[in-house]
Amino acid sequence: MSKIFKTVSAACGHVSRAAFVKAERRLGLSSESYRIADEVFLKGYRQATVARHVGVSRQRVHSVCRELLEEINNQLSPERATDEKTSSDSDYHGHLGRMCFATTSQHEK
Repeated sequence: MSKIFKTVSAACGHVSRAAFVKAERRLGLSSESYRIADEVFLKGYRQATVARHVGVSRQRVHSVCRELLEEINNQLSPERATDEKTSSDSDYHGHLGRMCFATTSQHEK
């Protein structure tokens, strides 16, 4: 199942190439931005290290990474929702040992 990343650091080196390429194409990154994102998300380098490699500020690296991470999470969200819908039709949570019933209004939020 796809994983939603909360921070750039959490995604560092853990993003699949397919998700990376899809997000990169949607955003139309410049060659510099592509290199920054590639080194952080695919190669797993820390943002400060990438800033030195590319010769830009850490803020520039972070802004590129945040923008791409948001796009990656946006494309992973529908997959995750589909996985959850098909995994089980009931609202039973075995680890709690009881049935959990959600009202219609809770699902509409």
